Amino acid sequence: MKPLKTKKLLITPMTDEELGEKIAREKEAHMSAALREMLDGCRQHPQDRDWYTGWRITLQTTGEEIGSLGFHGVPEKGQVEIGYGIEQAYQRQGLGTEAVRAAVEWAFSQTNVYFVTAEAEEDNLASVRLLEKLQFAECGRGEEGVCFEKEKPASVYLPIFMCLFMSVGLSIGAAMDHMAMGSCFGIAIGFMLGAALDASDKKKREEMKKEWQRN
Repeated sequence: MKPLKTKKLLITPMTDEELGEKIAREKEAHMSAALREMLDGCRQHPQDRDWYTGWRITLQTTGEEIGSLGFHGVPEKGQVEIGYGIEQAYQRQGLGTEAVRAAVEWAFSQTNVYFVTAEAEEDNLASVRLLEKLQFAECGRGEEGVCFEKEKPASVYLPIFMCLFMSVGLSIGAAMDHMAMGSCFGIAIGFMLGAALDASDKKKREEMKKEWQRN
């Protein structure tokens, strides 16, 4: 996959080789274990490795690595968890917010992802502020602290399809020399299709949320 590109950053999924090199350099046991878990996930699920690997965060201007982020495996029941970390020297500059925003938007662009969750220790004020800036809402407690969630924005098929089919209708009306009829026909078809898709998306989202909350 190509790197995610923001105003200041490049966010790139690490290869298996890069993860191996990072493991070899890591001195902290818990970080080494987390990296090994990522590498195992990549090897066991190569078709879904972007959900398992670490993503390197670098500055566009210098290529310097300033942190990393990653997801905790493939989405389940419409939700996926994200983790992140920024080197201390680059904190309080909005770079973490910029990186996590891009990763969340990427996750929501994938099929059947309706919720992104994250955990932050209560005394990790920087992480809590980051999540609040991105409009994550507190949703309980997890294994590592307070749990936050962000819901995918509602779909907007209705106006898209109305505009699309109005254009089609106008073209048909022009060919038939009856613009008004063509326009009405296009708007009606667009409304029906857009409304149906929006309703289907809303129903699926609600079902996934109920199932997730039950578990």
